[in-house]
Amino acid sequence: MMNEPVARDDQHATPVTPDVMPERLVNGAVPEKRKRRPVAWLTRDSLITAVLLIAIMAFGGYLRFVGQNWDDFTDLHPDERFLTGVAAEIGAVGLQIGSTPGDSPTHMQDCVQRYPATNGVGGYFDSECSNLYPPNIGHGTYVYGELPLFIVHYAAKLVAQATGDPTWAAYDRIHFVGRSVSAIADIFTIFFIFLIGRRLYGRWTGLLAALLYSVAVLPIQLSHFWTMDAVTNLPLSIAIYCAVRVLDRSRWQDYLGFGAALGAAIACRINVAPLAGLIVLAAIIYSMPLFDVTIPWSERGRIFSRAIIGLLIAGAATLIVFRVTNPHAFTGPSIFGIVPYRDFLYQLSQAQYFTSGHYDGPPNYQWIDRAPYLFAWRNIVEWGMGIPLGLVAWGAWIWAMVQVIRARKLWTRHALLVAWIFVYF
Repeated sequence: MMNEPVARDDQHATPVTPDVMPERLVNGAVPEKRKRRPVAWLTRDSLITAVLLIAIMAFGGYLRFVGQNWDDFTDLHPDERFLTGVAAEIGAVGLQIGSTPGDSPTHMQDCVQRYPATNGVGGYFDSECSNLYPPNIGHGTYVYGELPLFIVHYAAKLVAQATGDPTWAAYDRIHFVGRSVSAIADIFTIFFIFLIGRRLYGRWTGLLAALLYSVAVLPIQLSHFWTMDAVTNLPLSIAIYCAVRVLDRSRWQDYLGFGAALGAAIACRINVAPLAGLIVLAAIIYSMPLFDVTIPWSERGRIFSRAIIGLLIAGAATLIVFRVTNPHAFTGPSIFGIVPYRDFLYQLSQAQYFTSGHYDGPPNYQWIDRAPYLFAWRNIVEWGMGIPLGLVAWGAWIWAMVQVIRARKLWTRHALLVAWIFVYF
């Protein structure tokens, strides 16, 4: 079975064959490569698209930045309140007893002996002695990713230096830096949603998708919080865009981009790790011409090797980026110390326990007597997107899933989004 043609930006009305991949077959034959046409960037259509996209992103940015002090310094969001304290304190205080069962003052004594010049504070990759690792400075259980934490911490220090006001890096105001980071990340997410829609279905679909996301309730709400959600959405959308590009061209840079974005996304929230399956699915769809017996074996080998090498590149990029952006998942003390850190594994087990339903505490009481799946679906439709958009979006997803199952025309354009929403929901 063959891949479907893709709607190009400059010919959005009718799907056309892009130039030129061997999997694009005509009557079972591999077409010869055509010469690339010069890209005309300053066409009327491209200018209109650019102006509309900028307007959408500007309006979305306004909705995300307006009312940043929505709680009037009362710290109403519990997760944000915790992260505010952590972001303000990492890197600025000495070591304390960690959270792993069995930790003792000897932990600190060992670090002091190892780093006497810094009173026990180790380097960036030294999980046992780094004061950038929250449990090492007294914040017992830390179940969040480290990349957004580091971004907000260092961004706040830059703001404090630029303004001459140290309170920007302190508890009272650092959450505004975190909220701004969330808002900026989500503005860029609007841009990549446009790119995904444009790549799959044409620029007008991309613009519509960007507009609907920019005004949806849940992304706007999350952009007002210094939490992990809005920041995670940016590398997540970049990874999906790269996977969509693999559908058509399967170039090594797309696999590399996917792996780097996935590593960053996992360093924000480790529960987005299932996204790794999306690049595998994209590579499988790209490789479907392997089953066409009319294609020469040499060409099939080229397609297969390109997909396999690409997946290896994606996997390596994911591990490298995750190693650098979430350093304390590994023991260290150098970048090459990649043994999983015992305390990180303990944190994961704690997070799993807290969300398993066995933990008897106030955060879990809200889930008592809730219908599985239906409760989440209702919140997405009624509050997260709004009833009109929510119902249309889910109806479109069901329609697209039927198209994929029945292998209708252009079904490969729907496959990645259908699969991701199905698996993650």
